[in-house]
This record gives sequence, structure tokens and C-alpha cells, in this order.
Amino acid sequence: MNMLVVYKKFCCGLFFLLRDKARSDIPFLATFMFTLFLVQLSFYAFESVYEILMGKSLTPSPVIGYLASLIFGIPNYFFVFRGKKFLEYSSEKTPFIMVITIVIIIFAGSLAAILTLGPYGRNH
Repeated sequence: MNMLVVYKKFCCGLFFLLRDKARSDIPFLATFMFTLFLVQLSFYAFESVYEILMGKSLTPSPVIGYLASLIFGIPNYFFVFRGKKFLEYSSEKTPFIMVITIVIIIFAGSLAAILTLGPYGRNH
């Protein structure tokens, strides 16, 4: 299965979770921003794990994390969110329990890695 299709199904499940369970007034924008936040957390976690294992920083500046979010955010909008393309998978959306599990795993793993080393590592 294509990773983009899996991601669209996750976004669709997240959208319906925010709309139906969390009763968000702006579920489309909330889904887009929440996925960017999860990517940001994952990036900083990857950077922290890299620094723990290799002993050197992956990026020369903490601003690189924001640049990575921008680089991910633009294609994310055009391939997934523009025209609400991810809603094509509403019949095959990721179940709520899986969406919550994935979000908790990303939060817990990212925060554990980030708090072990600090948000910008030892060298910044």
C-alpha cells in the first residue's frame, strides 16, 4: 500500500475524530495544523536520538526544525489537504482507537527523546 494513501487515511481518521469526538469548529484547519505539530515533534525527536547516538548535532541551528516543517507543510497541503483530498478515504479511514494510539506513541516517544537531551541538544 502506498504511504501517501496510509497517511491520507490517518488524516481522515484524525479529521473525523476532531470533528465528531472533540467537536472542533474548524476540524479541517485543526487536522492540518495538528499533523504539522506531530511532524515537528518527530523531527526534534529524531534530532535528539541522532545526537544521543552519534554525539554530534544533526542541524547547525534550531531554526532548521521550522524549515523542515515548512518543507513538509507545503507538499502536505497540496497532496493531502487541498480540495480535501484525504476525505476520499472516509469509508476506509483509520479507526479512532488507532489514531489515538499513533498520536500517543508520537507524543510519548518524541517527548521522551526531547526531554532526555533538551529541545535543541547539547550544542545549541
